Amino acid sequence: MPHIGLLIVGALVPALWMPATAVQDRKSLIELGFRMPASSWWILLGPLAYMIALTVKVVQVTEKGRAPLVLLLVNTIAVPVVVFAAVHFLPNVMGQFSPDSSATRLVWSAATN
Repeated sequence: MPHIGLLIVGALVPALWMPATAVQDRKSLIELGFRMPASSWWILLGPLAYMIALTVKVVQVTEKGRAPLVLLLVNTIAVPVVVFAAVHFLPNVMGQFSPDSSATRLVWSAATN
């Protein structure tokens, strides 16, 4: 069982880091000339809600700026899918090439002849 202190730190670091970066992000956008950037309070609804609000505000002004939202969506969807596939399907594929499999014996016999 994991140490409870690590679990607490693992929960607190993102909980403190995300609002701090959202506030800094808002300050940076104001310095760049955005008059009404997305509110930092959106982060309380989670990173996806914040990125949607931020993207809407940035696209209204620049007609660009969708990449951070797309990257968040890709990371949120694609990474877990790849990890799931690797955990569930890769062992089956690798099992075909175990030392006792017919495929391995066929490749080995072809390589040694």
